[in-house]
Amino acid sequence: MLLTTKFLRPASDPRAVRRERLSTLLVPGHPKRLNLVIAPAGFGKTTLVSQWCARTTGPIAWLSLDEHDDEPQRFWQYVAGAFEHAGLTGLEGCYKSLAGNTDDHLNSAITALINTLASDGGPWALVLDDFQFAANDQIQRQFGYFVDYLPAGITVTLVSRTEPPLPLARWRVRRWLQEIHPALLAFSEDECREFFHSTMGLTISEQEVQAICHRTEGWVAAMQLSALSGSNSGLDQDQRTSGSDTPQASLSIDERHISDYVLSEVLDKQPSAIVDFLLDTACCPRLCASMCNTIRNTDDSQEKLETLLSQNLFLIPLDTHNEWFRYHDLFRDALLQRIRHVDPERAHLLWHRTAEWLLDHGQVQEAITQIVQKQDWPWLADVLATHGNNLIHGGYHLPVLAWIEALPTEQIDESAQLQMLRVWSRFFANRFDHLEPLLTNVEDLLDRRVADSAPDAEGALGLQSEISLIRSYLARSRSDDKSASDLTRQVLADIDHTRIPLKSVTYYGLGLDDYGKGDLTGAEDALKSAVHYGQVERKPTTVLSSGGLLAWIQYNRGDMDLALETCTEVRRWVDQHYSDPSQPRLISCCSTPLSPKFTGNVINYRMQPLTLHLCWSM
Repeated sequence: MLLTTKFLRPASDPRAVRRERLSTLLVPGHPKRLNLVIAPAGFGKTTLVSQWCARTTGPIAWLSLDEHDDEPQRFWQYVAGAFEHAGLTGLEGCYKSLAGNTDDHLNSAITALINTLASDGGPWALVLDDFQFAANDQIQRQFGYFVDYLPAGITVTLVSRTEPPLPLARWRVRRWLQEIHPALLAFSEDECREFFHSTMGLTISEQEVQAICHRTEGWVAAMQLSALSGSNSGLDQDQRTSGSDTPQASLSIDERHISDYVLSEVLDKQPSAIVDFLLDTACCPRLCASMCNTIRNTDDSQEKLETLLSQNLFLIPLDTHNEWFRYHDLFRDALLQRIRHVDPERAHLLWHRTAEWLLDHGQVQEAITQIVQKQDWPWLADVLATHGNNLIHGGYHLPVLAWIEALPTEQIDESAQLQMLRVWSRFFANRFDHLEPLLTNVEDLLDRRVADSAPDAEGALGLQSEISLIRSYLARSRSDDKSASDLTRQVLADIDHTRIPLKSVTYYGLGLDDYGKGDLTGAEDALKSAVHYGQVERKPTTVLSSGGLLAWIQYNRGDMDLALETCTEVRRWVDQHYSDPSQPRLISCCSTPLSPKFTGNVINYRMQPLTLHLCWSM
């Protein structure tokens, strides 16, 4: 006996958001045979299809599947029963074949069902909700045969949390398939606004709508849980009892309820191997197979990632090669809560391995973000000491300044290197005020270390040279050209036979001095050296600034071809340096004033496929 309530289509809520942009995709049309609506739990799949059915005039057979339907004979009995419940007649031959227990009997039953639909000639629609429960390989093969031989005018709609192993590629080529995936199902900002105002009957501010839409990424279940929480607890007693038709509420994402939903509706229904992978990789801000293999100490992560992708487990691709992914933020938060609760020591170990992998693979900014979130200040200080200069000269002076200021004061006070990083960050941010007292603090600390017989002589020399170099730029800002030139040349003499990575910025300073004096030949030679050492020292801001001024000199001298060659070389090097797509493609470099004639020169270099644009304010 079949359970007839499985043939009942869920009633369409008149208050639900009307999603015309998606409903039109489900409309039958030649040569389409199959609608595939795939998304994780809570994305409104069933609601969307139910709304479409309510507006469709043709006969519709609806079947809601469950975990008991993953058996071929039972599955096809229910499919035939759905058609009969919707009014299809002539199914006696199909039922007769379904009474047998062999594969031949099942194949005969499917053929009889197809023949009955062809004889009826009506524009039938079949909706199978929760199709992920029909995971049996035999069912999938038989269903592929069923779709292949459907008569014209029949449209099947599959609603599933996972992509079924059907011959979808072949059906795409034949234009039989219409797919609606999570990116399409996610609510737009306008739909979020209508959901809160019309469906949930809440009046919330535009800022709250935008914030919740952004945080949930259009996941309607998360929005609904937040709305219900706000309507139950976000209103004071007067608002609840005043009888107002438009209650005022202040909403925020209800992390606890969303976490409970994710754990009960998603995580607890997965195989243990998938659960372990999800929990182990929740600490990763982005995921790739290499990272996951390293932190899990396994070699099967690519296979696991592709499984998650096929099952739509809140995994979002970040490229077209199935190499980089990320979890939906709220899904990741729920996973993190679970692993921190059940195994806090492993959660900390996995986090530490993730940050180490990011550092080892040059993704320093993401690693630091993880370290800051954990407030591991000693590790942050070590990482900044190692990578801070490269980050600053790569255009990340403002983040470096923020990270340094997040450190405990005593940690900065005891580190001349960190104090110097703070100086450079403020310098690149054009915050010249109070730099002199900061430089004096660094000098005092270096003097104390010399008194204490600190062994790092080259390190101390490097910091002293950095101090002199900063003071040379400050002298230029005061139009004290002689002091600026003397300091710069002294720095160059001090570091000439060392490996201290300051030659690029020092030669750039010499180039500025010569350019300010009108010695264009001397400026050109110094700037060529600045470009060369900037490439050696991996300082893109110096390469760009030096190359820009060098090309400007060559251009104004009339050497158009040489200026173009300089621009092309600089552009090529920067393209190679920033081959990682996570790196910025727009860099702003600021040179300190040369004289009143050259105050606030800003050079913006936007790397385009064909041109390097140099924009100067003279």
